[in-house]
Amino acid sequence: MKRNKVIIGLIITLVFITGCSNFRYVPDTKRGKPIPVITTTVYSGNFSTEQIRGLWMTCSVRFNQVDPRLPQAFIHRHCDCYADLIRKDYKNSDDLEALSPEGANTLKEKLITNCNLKIQQEFNYQKQPEQT
Repeated sequence: MKRNKVIIGLIITLVFITGCSNFRYVPDTKRGKPIPVITTTVYSGNFSTEQIRGLWMTCSVRFNQVDPRLPQAFIHRHCDCYADLIRKDYKNSDDLEALSPEGANTLKEKLITNCNLKIQQEFNYQKQPEQT
């Protein structure tokens, strides 16, 4: 009886874990076959599409106000990163609206630091010559 409860508990846990995951296939260049990779969702899911678009658009407009000559690809990558980080760290837009001025400055510094570093690392990785 106890063994059955343990088995049922494991099954429920596995169903829960796989239900919260997304499967995607990554090609295996050695075998030529795709291999499944499990990725977990890191966003709360409590931001509406309209709110995410608003975050992104606010970011984009602000970058264009600061320097209209910035390349669109630069702006897009930064605004994508900013929106993603906000969706990871905050449950919903009410949390953002409740930020104090100090909290808003801390968020701004975190977004700039993390996204600049991430995009710089991606840029450096893309520039590396292929190794044979």
